[in-house]
Amino acid sequence: MTRVSHRTLLSRRRGWLLVAVAATSLLAACQKAPTGQVVATVDGNEITLTELNAELATMQIPPNADKKLVQNAALERIIERKLLANAARQEGLDQNPDFIVRRQQTEDALLVQMLAKKIAGGLKTPGAGEVSKYMADNSNMFAGRTIYAVDQIQFDTPKRPDALKELGAAHSMTDVVAVLDKNGIKYDRGNAQMDSAMVPAPMMAQILKVPAGEPFVVPLGPKVTVSVITGSKPAPMAGDQVRPVAVNAVKNAELGKMLQQRLSTERGKAKIQYQPGFSQPPAAGAAPSPAGSAPAK
Repeated sequence: MTRVSHRTLLSRRRGWLLVAVAATSLLAACQKAPTGQVVATVDGNEITLTELNAELATMQIPPNADKKLVQNAALERIIERKLLANAARQEGLDQNPDFIVRRQQTEDALLVQMLAKKIAGGLKTPGAGEVSKYMADNSNMFAGRTIYAVDQIQFDTPKRPDALKELGAAHSMTDVVAVLDKNGIKYDRGNAQMDSAMVPAPMMAQILKVPAGEPFVVPLGPKVTVSVITGSKPAPMAGDQVRPVAVNAVKNAELGKMLQQRLSTERGKAKIQYQPGFSQPPAAGAAPSPAGSAPAK
């Protein structure tokens, strides 16, 4: 075994101390005081002016609020969120499968939102003729806008399609309730309002064809809604508000078409495989099914 003298150990110890001091000085230099676009740091992690402005955009700020006070409050909210997020990471929650899935969902949704914003930025402002035609084709949103009172039942889409088929024989809400009770389907029932401006024109046209007092079924993904119109009140959109709303509606309709086209293109390029028992659902129809006819599967 090689023997090391006391003097050699002291010499090495001084060397290690110098290295440690140098490393500490270097770390301190890296963690310099926030300046410029960096408004604060949390354990060396920067919070930028862009991040602060994004936080401010999510807040409802009164017009007469103290701008600096609101800005500091928003910054403090970011700092507190980062501190608690770091605490969660220390608990290992960032490795939780539920967190990983939800993080992916959030990231995907944000990217889709940014794609839509990019596409929307390239859209031209529709001409007067195009806007007038849209208003005429969608009068339920403008001159013919109506608020309908409805008796409404809502429930989760049943796993057994035959449960929905049985609604084909229902000609009243009493019949609907009987079918749901028979199949052990839990539901919520109550009075609601249906704004014709929020319903696509083709769907609204189909709803108005349903005989008075007859329920109509609208399957929408994970939920099914059954409604009966019990009253109505005209609520035409008029005045200076009409034209800007119509212009935005035309642009949103065009954006929807372009996103759908992009989706079709990407679906055509992708290789999508389903496990047995899973498949792409049939295209959702624009019109609801009267409860007296076979609803869409």
